[in-house]
Amino acid sequence: MQRLFLFLSVGFGLVAAEPPVDYPLALDDLRVRDPFIHADRETGTYYLYAQTGNRRVNPQPGLGVEVYRSRDLTRWSRPELVFRRPEGFWGGEEIWAPEVHRLGGHYYLFVSFNGRAGGRGTQILRADAPAGPFAVFSAEANTPPDQRCLDGTPWVDPDGTCWLVYCHEWVQIGDGAMRAVRMKPDWSARVGEPIELFRASQAPWVRSLEGGGAAGRTNFVTDGPWLHRTGDGRLVMLWSSFGSGGYTLGQARSEDGYVDGRWMHDPAPLFAGDGGHGMLFRTLDGQLKLALHQPNRGGQERARFFDVAEEGGRLALSPQPRPAGYLFAHMTREDYGRLYYALSTDGLRWQRLNGGRRILGEEYWGHPDICRGHDGRFYLVGNRRPNLDLTLWVSTNLVHWALLKQLRLDVSRVPGYRDNSGDHGAPKIWFDDVQGTYVITWHSSQSRRHPVDTEAYWRGQRTLYMTSTDLETFSEPRRLFSWDLATIDVIVRREGDRYLALLKDEAMPAFDWPTGKSIRVASAPSLSGPWSEPGPRVTPNFREAPTVFPRPDGLGWYLYTEQYPAVQYTVATAPQLEGPWHELHVSSYAVPSDTRHGCVVPVDAACYEALVEAYGEK
Repeated sequence: MQRLFLFLSVGFGLVAAEPPVDYPLALDDLRVRDPFIHADRETGTYYLYAQTGNRRVNPQPGLGVEVYRSRDLTRWSRPELVFRRPEGFWGGEEIWAPEVHRLGGHYYLFVSFNGRAGGRGTQILRADAPAGPFAVFSAEANTPPDQRCLDGTPWVDPDGTCWLVYCHEWVQIGDGAMRAVRMKPDWSARVGEPIELFRASQAPWVRSLEGGGAAGRTNFVTDGPWLHRTGDGRLVMLWSSFGSGGYTLGQARSEDGYVDGRWMHDPAPLFAGDGGHGMLFRTLDGQLKLALHQPNRGGQERARFFDVAEEGGRLALSPQPRPAGYLFAHMTREDYGRLYYALSTDGLRWQRLNGGRRILGEEYWGHPDICRGHDGRFYLVGNRRPNLDLTLWVSTNLVHWALLKQLRLDVSRVPGYRDNSGDHGAPKIWFDDVQGTYVITWHSSQSRRHPVDTEAYWRGQRTLYMTSTDLETFSEPRRLFSWDLATIDVIVRREGDRYLALLKDEAMPAFDWPTGKSIRVASAPSLSGPWSEPGPRVTPNFREAPTVFPRPDGLGWYLYTEQYPAVQYTVATAPQLEGPWHELHVSSYAVPSDTRHGCVVPVDAACYEALVEAYGEK
């Protein structure tokens, strides 16, 4: 019995190799930049690695690298030191981006230090367990000594080639580079010379960084490479730089699936909410997740986790089911102000519904605009004829509509308006699901119609708006823009952490005003502004009634605008709402020729089937 007890003690000791750990910390208690997660199935533990200075509110030098443990990604242990810089080690106290990989029979810690003559470099350390201790096994940094480098990460190609992929810093070269160098199979030393994979400025979403580097030089940042092989064999790289929304995470793809292949950048970033330096891991139950830090501001950085899916050889965050189709709600050239439907499966080729007859008969009047609201229902905005007060309609399936309410608009207290006698044209409705707020915009003129100068009325148009959280109570009407420019047909959307307004510049085109009667874009940090002055035109002149929606392939946006007077709808595309926009060839889309002023709404399978059942060809 004594020998059996000894055997069981030893056996259970082997299984329970992890010491007892408590988990007193929440994820938001941990200030961490460049978070890295190792999910260890053998112990059922998640390891989060960070440099020791991360615990301080302001970035500080550190002793080395530490690890936090968790069983559920929610509650975390206190930190334990897994690497302390030994005496005589070349690396200084400034430490960046530790990450741990199991390669062969060892665990390898890739971490960047300052302290050498050429600036920062990445060193590879080794241990027999994910909690270390990690030891130095090569005498110098593993990145080239003449390059200022950081954020090294490993990759093994299908042919067995071992690569160290790293950033050659913008501080040294201006336009930051992503480079790779072959490594020995034991990761102890470089083999050959590094190669350049791409420069930061090659990605269309990247913006230059002001300050730092050499005076007068334009700087572009490369940060945090992470490589991932998708289920269909594509090689994807996540990497970070700065975009229009601050620190940003993008993705690139190798054309031939190898590190030394040609890298192509997605036009739109994966994450544009002032967060980045991302990595991917699978949870203990197999869910693919992205880890990054957000926001990118000293003292406030926290690790954030997002579910990720592979879609068409790319990565998508918090993936939503692809729309089953698209509804184009519009009026027609011959029947102004009445509601008609067209349906599409790809957002480009449309089929008129209901045999080309009206929807809602005589009941609806307006320039139709529809959004999906907080409760999953659809809301349609219109006017009480002719273009007077607003009407709101509600539907669960886009087939059966009920009048929700009429809204009396009083603009007499808005500066610049003498009374409430004018029209309130082309109302638009949008639900901001981030703020939980509905936004209704419309245009009203500060000028009366003139019998001779017909443009005076249009030069007086200004965009007004009001908000609501429940469509029961509404804010007072206010001017949307503080600058003084005639605008109509304004739609508001959110992209990343910015709000974008697509608007029609209602001035008449002239030599000194070439943007007249075209679509332009303004941006703001919040719905209430301040709104930037509109940028250059994104369409030719004499375009109006913009409607915009995400492309089905996830590569940006489609923008429909009406070429008038009553000519046709045209389609443009861009990776981001601010552009750059280019028009599609007319052979790539088909809109019924008499379609005028409307909106496009993505629909799920249930709504698509309901529309076909109610209005499709029997």
